[in-house]
Amino acid sequence: MRQPRRRAVRHLALTLGASLVVALASVGGSGPVALAIMPVEVGPGARSVGDPFYPTLGNGGYDVTSYDLDLTWHAPDAAHPTGWIAGVATIDIQLREHLTELSLDLRRDTTEVSSVRVGGVLARHRADGFGRKLIIEPPDLLQAARTTRLRIEWTARPAPVHRLGEELGVEDPDGLDRADARGFLADGDGGFFLASQPNGAHTLFPSNDHPTDPAPVRVRLTAPAGMLGVATGRRIEEVAHPDGSTTTTWVSDDPVATHVLAMGVGRSTLIEDDIPGGPHLRSVVPTALAPFAEHRLAVLPEVVTWLEDAIGRPYPFRTLGLQLVPPGATGAILEGQTLILAGAGMLDPRLSECAWTSLMVHEVAHQWFGDSVAIARWDQKWLSEGHATYYEQLWEAESGCDALGRDRRFRRLYAGAQAARDRGGPPDRPRAPRFAYDATIYAQGALALEALRREVGDERFRAIETTFLDRFRGRSASTDDYIDTASEIAGRDLRPFLEAWLRDDQVPRLPAGPSPSARPSSSVAPASPAEPTSSAVVVSASD
Repeated sequence: MRQPRRRAVRHLALTLGASLVVALASVGGSGPVALAIMPVEVGPGARSVGDPFYPTLGNGGYDVTSYDLDLTWHAPDAAHPTGWIAGVATIDIQLREHLTELSLDLRRDTTEVSSVRVGGVLARHRADGFGRKLIIEPPDLLQAARTTRLRIEWTARPAPVHRLGEELGVEDPDGLDRADARGFLADGDGGFFLASQPNGAHTLFPSNDHPTDPAPVRVRLTAPAGMLGVATGRRIEEVAHPDGSTTTTWVSDDPVATHVLAMGVGRSTLIEDDIPGGPHLRSVVPTALAPFAEHRLAVLPEVVTWLEDAIGRPYPFRTLGLQLVPPGATGAILEGQTLILAGAGMLDPRLSECAWTSLMVHEVAHQWFGDSVAIARWDQKWLSEGHATYYEQLWEAESGCDALGRDRRFRRLYAGAQAARDRGGPPDRPRAPRFAYDATIYAQGALALEALRREVGDERFRAIETTFLDRFRGRSASTDDYIDTASEIAGRDLRPFLEAWLRDDQVPRLPAGPSPSARPSSSVAPASPAEPTSSAVVVSASD
């Protein structure tokens, strides 16, 4: 294993971007001018942003300003039984430091890099010792405050990766096999899909794979005959080729965090519609199941309208839809910016309309919380999942899907909160990544938001939510950012109150608070109003 270079201090000339400090030493008003070249720190960029849950993710010394991915999918054959991708990534970056070397997240076990260019010039490259980073040695020093373009050619093959695989040397204490949970995966029907969250994007393409560095994305997907490529954003071009293949280009002008970038190629049908004054709806479903999908997709306009009213801000993007992959390809439902990933098994008629719509409220709420505003650290995932669960609970209370009202729903969450906290920790400090996917942050995070609403009242709570969304749109935000916003809007220090709900080992007493403001009933009409439904989160919270 080649050891990374140690950070060095060098004296640089102006041509290398160093600073010159001119000191005038005078005697009696005149004298010689002394020029001193100040030392400037240069060296390799950091290979981590220091995330407490995924310590190998992210890279320092630069910010990505755009991704342009050109991907050609080759369907499975005898030589490649799961298929493979030939890719070209063009990544524009803004330098924050003088760099002699930089890194990107990229899994060596699923990808192979053939060439790297920096500013159009071939550069040396290698994998790090763990096979999780692409190390690039530019031919010349990269100067702080300047921009440069990386062009990387590589191939990748779908293969499962461990959901918690970024915890080097840490075994899953539950002994669970999580190898099929995330990453660049074959769909079982000749295509592929990308399950990015939390650490799957860099199993397919080189990236700064951490939510603190979102950037606009363009994805060109070339699919074989009979297949369709889809990705986050809006479709701007579709080109048919003589061999029957098709190249479809999808663009997101809004910044996208890599863990919510969705894409795939499959034997799929594109179903499109529009919400008047709202987003363009476009979903992809396995062609054989398309006739069964339209009634499920029909709830999306009402879900968007309900959430816009509940949150107090318009839907933040130009498109919205689902990416349904063949049954059995995944059991996960993953937030994706403008494109929600789910298995087509969700079309099973045994899943009630109430349960389906509740899931859609949760996932579409992520477009505001988690996508429009990204999380800053993975142990603060409550900012995304707690909010999505909170609005899911409000919808269930208003929809008529069960007999519980809002107060009783949150009291039920409260009844299970201490057990969840004892098991996994408080919502802003879960004890391990595995607890970031249960009631530790979902139900407890929603409960903390309800406690805040009761403490400050409906009007101020809504102002906190909308100010937070406006202030951090297109960026990542931390729990402290939310607490500071809440304190500012409330006109008093809410840090002790919110830290108790988010960070203490003991669950505080739930404030009595005001009754919720009257709002119009949900326009999402459940098919069976008397049929009770409950999200998986609620079930987990009441275990």
